[in-house]
Amino acid sequence: MKLAILHYHLNPGGVTRVIASHLLALDAVQPPGAMREVFVLSDGQVSGWSHDLAERLKRLTVKLVTVPSLAYGTATGAGKGTVADPQAMASELRAVLAAQGCGPDTTVLHAHNHSLGKNPSFPAALRQLAQDGYPLLLQVHDFAEDFRPDNYRLLRESCGADGLSAAVYFQAPHVHFAALNRRDFSVLLAAGVAADRLHFLPNPVPELGELPSRPEAKAALARKLGVSEDDRYVLYPVRGIRRKNVGEMLLLSLLMNADMRSPATLAMTLAPLNPAALPYYNRWMSLAAELRLHCLFDTGGDGGLSFVENLVAADCILTTSVAEGFGMAFLESWLAGRPLIGRNLPETTADFVDAGLDLSALYDQLFVPLKWVGRDDLLAAMENAGREMYAHYDVPWPGRAAVAAAIDRMTDDGAVDFGRLDERLQERIIGKVRRNVSALDELCGLNPALAAGNDVDGPTVAANQRVIRESYSLQASGERLRSTYEAVISSARGPLEQPADAGSILSAFLDLQRFHLIRT
Repeated sequence: MKLAILHYHLNPGGVTRVIASHLLALDAVQPPGAMREVFVLSDGQVSGWSHDLAERLKRLTVKLVTVPSLAYGTATGAGKGTVADPQAMASELRAVLAAQGCGPDTTVLHAHNHSLGKNPSFPAALRQLAQDGYPLLLQVHDFAEDFRPDNYRLLRESCGADGLSAAVYFQAPHVHFAALNRRDFSVLLAAGVAADRLHFLPNPVPELGELPSRPEAKAALARKLGVSEDDRYVLYPVRGIRRKNVGEMLLLSLLMNADMRSPATLAMTLAPLNPAALPYYNRWMSLAAELRLHCLFDTGGDGGLSFVENLVAADCILTTSVAEGFGMAFLESWLAGRPLIGRNLPETTADFVDAGLDLSALYDQLFVPLKWVGRDDLLAAMENAGREMYAHYDVPWPGRAAVAAAIDRMTDDGAVDFGRLDERLQERIIGKVRRNVSALDELCGLNPALAAGNDVDGPTVAANQRVIRESYSLQASGERLRSTYEAVISSARGPLEQPADAGSILSAFLDLQRFHLIRT
C-alpha cells in the first residue's frame, strides 16, 4: 500500500506538525524490512517541514510533491485570489498521482482539513477522485462551521447552499472520515457519516526530547527576562490570538498575586502572526503595563527563551483558551514534568479524562458577578456579534429573546463566566479588580478553589505522564493509524451515496449556548 497525504501547505502550524508526527508514528509500527512509500502533496510551501525527518524514518520513504492548485484560494465572486476550479485541481492531482505510480487500487489518499474552506476547490476535487475509485481518508481538524464564517462562505459560493452536503461531505463505500475528538466524532456521526467509516484519530504526542536542566533554564529566565528565581513562573505557551483568551491571564495574575508572599509572573510566549489579532494583543500588553500586573509577553520571541527553556523554567503551565481542536496543551505540559492549571474545555478534554488523565486542577468557568458586566451590555454585545455571525452563515437570526434566554442559561446565581465576555467587557472587570480590594475579595469568594491555588502534586504529574505515553505515544498512535489505513484500502469501491447533512453540522456548532464573544 502506498500513501499520499494532502494538505494546502507545509508551513509552520498544527497540521504540518501532525503530518510529521503521523509519519513517525507509522514508522514506529511498520514491520522490519517492509518499506512503504509516502508522498506528501502540498502547494510547495515547506517552511514548517523538518527536513531531517527523512533521517529519523527507518521504514518509510517520503517524497514531497508540489501541487500548485492546493494553495489557499477563494471562490468565484469573492473578488480576489484564485477562482474555484475543482475540475482543474482534480486533473492536476490525477496527473501527479499517476506520475508517482499511485493508482486507485494501491494508494490511500489521506486529506487533511478538506472541508475547512481554505481552498473551495479541494473537497469537490477529492469527490472526483473518489469517483475514480481512490480510497479516501478525510481527516477533519477544524470545521468551517465552527465560528469560521469567511471560510464557510467560500464553500457556499463555490458549490451553492444546496450542494454543500454533496460537494463537501460526500460519501461512498471507500470514503472514510477521521475526527480528533469525541465532540467532532459525534457531530459527524449525527450528520449521517457511516459509523463503520468514521474513525477516531487523536494526534500523536511525541516526547519532547532532551531538555535543559532546571537550574540552567531558571538562570536563563533571570538573565534574559529578569524573573527572579524565587518567583513562580506560570507559562502560557501559545500565540496571543483572540480565542486564547489573553485577558483571563491578566485577571489570573491578580488572583495569584493576591498574597504577595509567593509572587507569580505569568508569561505568554509568542505574539500573533495574524495582523487582525495584533491590536487586541497589543492592547492587553498596554493594559498589563498600565496596571503594573505581573505579566510578560513574547517570552519565546527574539531575545527570549527557547520553547524547551520556557517549559523547564516554568513552575506550571497555564491554559485559558476558550476553544481548541485536539488540545495538545492539555497533554504536552505533563511530558515536560510540569503541572497544568487554568481553564478546562470538557468537549475537548473528555477523551483525555476517559483515558485516565487527571485534570481536576482545571476550572470549567471563571465566575465574575454579572452586575460588574452589566446584563444589558452583555445582551447588546451578544446580539450584535450573534446577528452578524448568523448573517455570515446565511442563517435566520433567532432574535433578542433567544439571546436573553441564552444569557439566563449561562449565568449561575448572578455570576457569568469571564471567558464569555469580549475584550471591552473583560478589560472593565480587570480594571475593577485591580483598583478595588473588595472586588478582588469578591472574585476570590466566587472562585474559592482557584483562589486557593489547587496545586498539583508530583504523583499526579507522574501518573499523567504514564497515561499520555500509553494512549498517545507514537507507538499507540501508529497502531491506530495503521489499522485505519488498512480499513480504508480494503474498502469495496462503489458509487457515491447519500451525503452527510451539512446543515446538521452547522446547527451543531452555530448555537448561542456555545458563544464566546472573543471568537466572533
